[in-house]
Amino acid sequence: MKRVLVTGARGFLGSHCLPLLVAGGYEVHAVSQKPMPTSDGIQWHYGDLLQAGSADRVCSEISPTHLLHLAWETAPSQYWTSPQNLRWLSASIDLMQRFQDSGGQRLVSAGTCAEYDWQYGLCRESITPLVPRSLYGKSKLALSQLLETWSEQIGLSAATARIFFMYGPGSPAARFPGPVISALLAGQVPECSHGRQVRDYLYVSDAASALVAVLDSKVCGPINIGSGKPITLRELVSEISSQFGGENRVRWGAVPTATDDPPWVVADTTRLNREVAWQPQTSLRSGIQSTIEHARRVQSHST
Repeated sequence: MKRVLVTGARGFLGSHCLPLLVAGGYEVHAVSQKPMPTSDGIQWHYGDLLQAGSADRVCSEISPTHLLHLAWETAPSQYWTSPQNLRWLSASIDLMQRFQDSGGQRLVSAGTCAEYDWQYGLCRESITPLVPRSLYGKSKLALSQLLETWSEQIGLSAATARIFFMYGPGSPAARFPGPVISALLAGQVPECSHGRQVRDYLYVSDAASALVAVLDSKVCGPINIGSGKPITLRELVSEISSQFGGENRVRWGAVPTATDDPPWVVADTTRLNREVAWQPQTSLRSGIQSTIEHARRVQSHST
């Protein structure tokens, strides 16, 4: 029986991974800082991985064969510079060691596209320089490099999933494109930058299926998780606006663009497509529609 331990399981991405893991035949164990009842095939374990001894206790209780490590500091206004990045780096190293000590066989850790030097635009695992500009990116890169060297040394199958930009139901309201949707739901005109920045946006359910596919695979080392399809922020916002009945309901250029805002950040997904045999399944129109519908439900429940 494949027994997987999932950290960050109640988060935006982790919550979408859980049902896919259950459907994939895993015995699913998840860690939460809040007591959670066992439901939908998920066995919850109380624990704060930032506390000493927590990872050892959880891994000893479960003896997982697989680890999907997603937990980290993710508050939209804080995670780029938060000192918590350093605590999570230390806690993640401890968790991985405890996982291996308890007999773990396959490990996938969430990395980030912020590990790359964004001046290069197209990000390829084996070619693009790794020059992160933030404490978040530097901490994730440190973990990725330590994991790659350590896992090769001890013979552990391990990969770092460098996740690019995501959207979908449950995304933090403060994270783009959340503010655009919130403004339109409130009957306001969203204010945006020029919108010519090119990014790689992936629907969250597709990102979750990609992570599970990587976990199921034998791929080791860094691997990009993205759509591989460039899209301008203007195109993304225009699709949102059109589903509210008007593509022109946006004030472009009202928000200044940061001087260090990269013009292009897109994933090269050759490795994901070929070695994992994975492709995204959700169209932009369908993904935006589901995201808006979820935001409407959240709004109706809060009023």
